[in-house]
Amino acid sequence: MAALLTATRDASRYVRDLAAMALARARSWTRSLVARLEERQQQGDPDENVARKLEQAYLQVLRREPHAADRLLAIVLRREGPVRWRQALREGPPVDPVVARALLTHLERVPWETWARPPHRASQKVENGQQSGSEDPSPLVLLRALVPGDLLAPWLIQQALHRTTAPLPMRLYVIVQANSIPPALQQAVQRLWIEAIQAVEVPELYALLDRLGFSGIRALIDSLWHAPDALKRAWRLLTQPEAARILPMPQRTDLPWLEARLAALPPGDQDSRLQVLVDLGRLYELGNDPGLRQAVFQTQIPRLLLRYLSNPVTCQWVAIALANLYGRWMPPRCP
Repeated sequence: MAALLTATRDASRYVRDLAAMALARARSWTRSLVARLEERQQQGDPDENVARKLEQAYLQVLRREPHAADRLLAIVLRREGPVRWRQALREGPPVDPVVARALLTHLERVPWETWARPPHRASQKVENGQQSGSEDPSPLVLLRALVPGDLLAPWLIQQALHRTTAPLPMRLYVIVQANSIPPALQQAVQRLWIEAIQAVEVPELYALLDRLGFSGIRALIDSLWHAPDALKRAWRLLTQPEAARILPMPQRTDLPWLEARLAALPPGDQDSRLQVLVDLGRLYELGNDPGLRQAVFQTQIPRLLLRYLSNPVTCQWVAIALANLYGRWMPPRCP
């Protein structure tokens, strides 16, 4: 390794070029050798191609050597080095798992706001924190590029769940950066989402709705079942156009739950929870899938909905759902 570093100062640019290329593939770097490579690439080279390969070798070493995690963190978090380094880190391969764990351990020791803060909404180019190629990637964008997803997802979610003093929008934003929600953390994320949906209105609410699926809707309704006003507020938020287009459909396994919730309502009463079940349960679309429609008729759901046709208000809530289930073009005429 030391010989290769020396060769990068050779009078021949061809020797320097080959040495720089070899450094990018070399393994077993010590701290002192990493420091020497850092110093060498900082000095640059008369040949632009050699200078570029020295930079590439340095960034490649940072991806592989766990004892260089502090240097990698300085680039990612403290924005040391040129923007092109962070752009190269975003576009290149992820770091080795051992480096990823060292990087995350380092991050746990710094203030959360230095890496978890969402970008300003006005400057956010793409959903979920992605940025355009000409920009300086944010720390979270770089983490998503550098840390393998199976390591990053649970770590990000655990961070968001445990930072209880952080603002809810920031905690939601961090969870959205995870590429998946591990099953063991699903219920905890649902609880945080339900807490947030009663307090804030940010795009991450809808992104998490897409991730949680119908189990999130079930958890929301179960949690707020005995708080109809709070449930109605959540219903208003989730029937907004930006949420309605991603509102999840129930599956066959959800039908017994829907049946039980409908059966728990007083027949004929203008209970706002009926409207919530019809809309968030997407009962007005259950008849579109022949297999699901057949399964619905094996439950008491149609009969339970028919109980509300005699009331002018509740009839408006269930008429379209009944027409869809019974395959009619026109909904029943309400009193």
